[in-house]
Amino acid sequence: MALANTMNTVSYVAGDLLLAGRADSAAALIDSLLKASPGAASFDGVLYARYQIDLARNRPDSATAVVARMTSSALPSTRIMGLNMRWMAQLTSGQLARGAATDAELQPLTAARGNSAQIDGLIAAASTIVYRGDRPGGARALDAIVAGPQWAAATPANRPYLLVGNLYASAGRADRARDMLNRFNAEYPGAKAPSSVASMPISKETSGSPKESSPTRSESSGQRPPPKTARHGRVMRAPITTWPAPSMPPDNRTLR
Repeated sequence: MALANTMNTVSYVAGDLLLAGRADSAAALIDSLLKASPGAASFDGVLYARYQIDLARNRPDSATAVVARMTSSALPSTRIMGLNMRWMAQLTSGQLARGAATDAELQPLTAARGNSAQIDGLIAAASTIVYRGDRPGGARALDAIVAGPQWAAATPANRPYLLVGNLYASAGRADRARDMLNRFNAEYPGAKAPSSVASMPISKETSGSPKESSPTRSESSGQRPPPKTARHGRVMRAPITTWPAPSMPPDNRTLR
């Protein structure tokens, strides 16, 4: 337990050093941990820190090797984290088809650890809005999902109202985003949606019907800063993007 606590502390401090632009100090800290406890080399937090250090030092090949090591791990949590990292890298580099394949690889792993089933087409709709910049197309895809049989068959607790609401807002459909909040409150009275739409990226520019002009990637992806999160065995210590990770359980309790 003491070693686990030390590894957690060191990996988070290393992350903070990286945020401060001190990659060398972060690397020295990780090296000192490994010198004292060689077994920590397989800890997912240490591997993630190594990955971030390699990126900060502009060593993409080394970073890719870390991800490969994680995705081949026998530990489900480490493998899932590695697949998440690979998925993020694929999406942010424009490899959307490969990202979809990684997401498909993730789904059975996360389902085995308690994830709710993902509604078909949700990740594709999010990619259409956030990465392709096709807000009208993404909004139409969301309309089809909300009107579809999987949404109807899911219990209110397993319907991703808030995720879909945020995506509608990013697609320029503030009316549909508000509708998701209202439906959440009406259909899932045991939970509580945000008391206002302030937590969603709804503004005068995004209210009403979607405009045909597509936003830039930075405009379409500027939603909300994701905190360090671990849920249902899926660890995303510092996600690159602002919308949820693949195969994310439709958890209505938090907005990441």
